[in-house]
Parts: sequence; structure tokens; C-alpha cells
Amino acid sequence: MTDSCEPSDMNNGFAICRSFFFGYSVSDGAVAGSCITEAFVRIWIGLMLLFCAAGGFAEDAKDDSNDTLKLVTYNVLADNVSVKQRIPALFKILDQSDADIIVLQECANWFLKLLSDETWIKKYHLVTKEKTAVNQGEYVILSKHQLQATVYQQLPGKQERCVFVGLMTWNGRSLAVATSHLESYLQDGETRAKQLDLIFPLLKEADDAIFLGDFNFGDGEEPDSSHLDKKYFDVWRQLKPKDPGFTWNIEVSDMAKDGSFPKETSRRIDRVLVRSFVWKPEAITIIGDTPVVEGKKDVFPSDHFGLSATLKFKSK
Repeated sequence: MTDSCEPSDMNNGFAICRSFFFGYSVSDGAVAGSCITEAFVRIWIGLMLLFCAAGGFAEDAKDDSNDTLKLVTYNVLADNVSVKQRIPALFKILDQSDADIIVLQECANWFLKLLSDETWIKKYHLVTKEKTAVNQGEYVILSKHQLQATVYQQLPGKQERCVFVGLMTWNGRSLAVATSHLESYLQDGETRAKQLDLIFPLLKEADDAIFLGDFNFGDGEEPDSSHLDKKYFDVWRQLKPKDPGFTWNIEVSDMAKDGSFPKETSRRIDRVLVRSFVWKPEAITIIGDTPVVEGKKDVFPSDHFGLSATLKFKSK
């Protein structure tokens, strides 16, 4: 579905947590029911991707060329804690990453207000070519290439999580960039499996697809892991197969430790997955794993560590 934001709902380009599916509020039961179906969403995405492939908005064709694609995903922690300490450090990381696409999860209203006041944010488009906001619910997709449109789809589960998809063209190919914050609890593997089973089909019509965000399960955990689409490669696993890559690290960060469930261990729960024959993994690194005050473990930019990944376009 496209997102709709009235001007009064905007905060310097960011919508303030009022999410709509063609006029239906996220909280309306009809959204997840027969009125708005997964099949309909897939058809709509397919039509938008055909529009992208056909050239989309001709006046922006000049943006459609770059052989390097740098990505950042970061769960920024919605809790309004240690803001004056951690948020400047987090924004510095995002600014210095100079990523082409940044996806964020757990973006509360207070965070969106601070983000909109940052000068570096001017490097990114804050509205799509359809003049809709690049954020919905807890998610933000910042891109230096303007998004054609966005899709916001509710997922099964008690926590009412959603997937947010940005559609665009890149090097003449349709590209879908999806982010989500999957069900959180350790025992919710079955729910996460159902969420994954809904997300991957939404992206199948794109020439290339990237799914990155907070997956909330670690390597080898089941049944979640068996529901990852095998057509996608995991950038971290491709480039650093022997590195555990913990983005939820309770040994290093007291913020993660304090936010952990009983018996939870450090895990690699944030990921960058790619389905493409032309985009190849070149680099990936953990970001935000340095405490705000050197030598202390109590305050980091977020309770999660983020990921910065680079893909290289190789058509042959």
C-alpha cells in the first residue's frame, strides 16, 4: 500500500506515527483481513516496479546510476533514555557513514523530531516521488536516490509489527528495499517464521531486493532460520563466515544486557539480506559498538549495534 500523510501530520518531512493503508488505519481490523490482502499488496508492488522499470518519473532519471551501494541498518531504541548522551553519537555515526540508503527501526516521535533537525539529513530525500513520507510507524528509509513509492504492510503477531518497503530504480533495474522489526520474544519463533513467509513474497517482483533490519533471532535458531528465503545471501555470512557478528552483545553493552530476556545470550539479530545477480557483497562492518564514554559499558548509541554494508554492481 502507499502511505498517505496530510501536511498537518508532517514534521519537516517526517510523518508523525499515523500510518494508513489507502485510508485505513493500521489499527483497523480490516487491514489485516479480507479488505486489504497480501495478494493485493503483491500486485500493487508489481505494478509500481513495472512503472519504475519503464522509467518512472523521467525528470529524475539522472539519479539512476551508481556502481556502489552503501547500506546502513540500525535499531535506534525507542526508549527515551540517555538521549543527550547517545543520540548525538548515533547521529554522528549515521552522518559519517555517508550511506546511500539508511534504514532505521524503533523511531519514536521524539527521535524523528531530533532527526529532522540534523543538517546532514539534507543529503537524503524525505518524501517519495508520490509526495509521501519516507517513514511509517517505527521505520524510516532514507535514500539519496528518491524512492518511487513505499509499501507498509501489517504482519501477523501480537505485537502488531509491520514491514516497510521502499521501491525505486537503481542502474536501470527495479529495486525493493524492505525493513522490519520482527516479533521480539524468544519463544516467538513460529510467529517470526510466519512474518518471513509474508515478507519475501512481497519482494519477488523486483529485479533486485534487499531486506535488512532487526530479525530478532540468531544464527541457527529454529523455526525462524528455515524460513529465510534461500534466494537471498546474507552479507555478513558471505564475507565473515567465522565471525559471530553479534549485534545484540550483552558482554560488551550493559544496555543490551539490561534489555535482555531471561537466559538470552549475545546474538546476531540484525542482518542484511540481498537477492541479486548483479549486486555483489564487498564489505560489511558493525557500527555503534563503541561506548559513548570510553571505558564504560552503560551507554552506547543504542542497545543494538548497527550494520554498514557495501555492495558492488557487477553486471557480468
